[in-house]
Amino acid sequence: GPVDIYNNLIQNNMSNDDGGGLRFLMAGNFPMNVYNNMIVNNVSTHEGGGIALNDAPNVRVYNNTIAKNITTATAVTSLGFPAPAGLSTSANSDPLQATLPGGSPIFSNPLLFNNIFWDNRAGTRGGGTVTGLSDADANVWDLGVADGTGTLSIDGSNLVGVNPQVVSAYNVSVTFAAWRNNPAFVDAIMVVNDLPPNLLGNYHLTGSSPAINHGAASKAAPGYQQPPASIVAPSIDIDNQARPAGGGFDSGADEYMP
Repeated sequence: GPVDIYNNLIQNNMSNDDGGGLRFLMAGNFPMNVYNNMIVNNVSTHEGGGIALNDAPNVRVYNNTIAKNITTATAVTSLGFPAPAGLSTSANSDPLQATLPGGSPIFSNPLLFNNIFWDNRAGTRGGGTVTGLSDADANVWDLGVADGTGTLSIDGSNLVGVNPQVVSAYNVSVTFAAWRNNPAFVDAIMVVNDLPPNLLGNYHLTGSSPAINHGAASKAAPGYQQPPASIVAPSIDIDNQARPAGGGFDSGADEYMP
């Protein structure tokens, strides 16, 4: 059966490569469902501050709140260019691609619906500094294909780039320190995630949120991810409260209770 990752608060984690919150690496063509998670305030030094997919063609990502994650372009594997900060994916390896059904995308193309993607910021490294992470120069890159090998399918049930009006949110604060002992002779920068003394932020929806009733009851699965023919929105939210609670399904991990 599928692997399910659900009803988690994934917050304030850091990866020294891809996938600050979740990373699917060489996962193969096995169904994996990611739903009802708040994936927030995580840091990746390369790709996918929230979620990174590498050789994981059968992932379904739905009803998640993916917000305020960052990429810093400071990993040894990074050339300093910005990378998708909320969800990032890239080309499949040749050995994996050879095992997939005919017509499958050449990159790991997740099924996406009912998610919130908001204010995920992609840093650019230049010398000893990183730009694009502050409010003054924010480079928002909520999701994308890092190497340009394809285009993600984002339907209207996803709320992308719009303030979801949550109870409270905060920006990740990071500190950079040069490190010259890199075996690749790159002037790399290490990153420290400066955590608040208490966990801050409440990513539940308020009554004014545009995510309310913005979601869908289900989404048809692409042929390369079937069966099943469609993925159904969860009947509960991250707090085990029933969905839908109003006139329709809400986008994100939280179902607003009037």
